[in-house]
Amino acid sequence: MLGQVSAAFSITLIISSGLIAANALVDLGVNVYVARRVPAVLGGVAFLVAVWWLDVRVAIGLAAVITLAIISVRVWHQAGLRGVRSSDPSQPLVEFTFSLAAIASLVVGWGVLGDRRLAFAPIGFMAWGDSASGLVTDAIVRRRGGIRQCPSIAMLGIRDDNWAIVAASLGVMALVRAN
Repeated sequence: MLGQVSAAFSITLIISSGLIAANALVDLGVNVYVARRVPAVLGGVAFLVAVWWLDVRVAIGLAAVITLAIISVRVWHQAGLRGVRSSDPSQPLVEFTFSLAAIASLVVGWGVLGDRRLAFAPIGFMAWGDSASGLVTDAIVRRRGGIRQCPSIAMLGIRDDNWAIVAASLGVMALVRAN
């Protein structure tokens, strides 16, 4: 039980640190498009800790509580999420779509199919793959003077790539479990 509590505390600390770091970077003048990659990468670390050290119900419950906390900050204190806000009007809820998509992945991959690795795969792609492709796209767009909405080749130009990654991964999970 103490291990579960310690891991849950560590996860909460990792998530909070990412959000605080992103806010601090934005306050220092770093572009929000770059700053918001910090909580995404650390979110991947937090979910990795969750799938290796927590019980499935605790992991899903903790993810839901943290997501509700982020939604609460979004509703009542928007400046608290200034480091992760999107300037893209097509992504008005970007602050918590990552968490919601990750919860869906945990529920299906681990809760229903019983495989924590299958549950983490789409989360890892969202956290680390999306961040890497976003930084590369940002660097290319900035260097060539293009528009920020330039589609990322790695994410196939899909507007809400978090849900696209999870949807594709859920399909793969179903195929893997069927065989």
